[in-house]
Amino acid sequence: MFLQFIHDRERDTTAVGYRTKQFLGTRVTLSAIYSDTTDGINKTLEVARPFYSFDTPWSLGVKFDESVFEESLEALNQPISNFRHFENEYQVYAGYSQGLIDNHTQRYTLGLTRTEDLFETIDNIPATLPTDRVLAYPWLQYSIAEDNFAIYKNLNALYRTEDVPIGIEFSALLGYADKAFDSELSHWVFDFNYSATPLSGKKHLIKSDLSMEGFWDREIEDFTNTLSTIELSYYWLMAKKHRAFVKIAYDHGTNLTQDHLLPLGGEEGLRGYPNEYLLGDERLLINIEHRYFFDAHYMNLFRFAGVIFIDVGQTKFDDSNAGDNNDVISSAGIGLRMNSSKATINRIAHIDLAFPLNDKGRLDEYQLRITSSSTF
Repeated sequence: MFLQFIHDRERDTTAVGYRTKQFLGTRVTLSAIYSDTTDGINKTLEVARPFYSFDTPWSLGVKFDESVFEESLEALNQPISNFRHFENEYQVYAGYSQGLIDNHTQRYTLGLTRTEDLFETIDNIPATLPTDRVLAYPWLQYSIAEDNFAIYKNLNALYRTEDVPIGIEFSALLGYADKAFDSELSHWVFDFNYSATPLSGKKHLIKSDLSMEGFWDREIEDFTNTLSTIELSYYWLMAKKHRAFVKIAYDHGTNLTQDHLLPLGGEEGLRGYPNEYLLGDERLLINIEHRYFFDAHYMNLFRFAGVIFIDVGQTKFDDSNAGDNNDVISSAGIGLRMNSSKATINRIAHIDLAFPLNDKGRLDEYQLRITSSSTF
């Protein structure tokens, strides 16, 4: 059971809920959350018996998620559009696996999903609204994962043993939205993901991720709201307490609606800038960090680490009529990381002080960000 109070630039949130990975001592996971925000509400209920190990033979789950919130689109600290977004998802699925064979496990999952994205103006203020989208579709997913892990320490956690997957992982989902399933749109739905580790050693680790998800509109015969992503992460274990980290992520969107445009700012990893400072259908982000892990174990309860970082990013529009391509911008700063060595769930507090290196005339001199994450 938990109670959360969250304050950020977009909204204030009060959330109450219950999460467990072993409901009544079983392998059933349960998540029930109700969130009341300054601009809407969110209700989520998810019950599942997941693939909890490589040898798990079956999975089963159901999900219910309804939310309404105000979507405010901004770029360069200037408002572009503002509208209310009703976002609902209902899903049921079942999966089967033969377990671990030849150091690999293959899984097949069949499901049925209905998503609703509905939009309306706020207080009758004129705005350009995305088109309502209602999709209902059966889908089939295939995945394969290699049982291959390497043990590291002080990588993405503070003084905790980290089992890092270094084997190949692949998943492919294909769905068919049609009026026969009460769908208002006729789409092929797809989601592909591939992860690999080109290099893993005592001093160096490189991880790569490729993904593509979106829709093929069968009526106009073109992709819509499709996002392709490539991400490379490099870790250099320089010394016992020193780590260097570089991440390069590139996203390319095809025929994105307003609510799917790619934001770039503090929340996305460009820490010297406000959230959603830039928008576009292409996005590049580079993060460079030097991490230092302190020996101190304060009160035998808290661990600390420091970081010096540089962030570089840019967004673009493929269609010049959709907006202006933005210049490359960057920021630099320092940060502190802290977590509890006694907590069963690894949650790291982030305190970052970042300074924008571009567009200084229209921005605050610095951004102070206090957040939490499951990784460094």
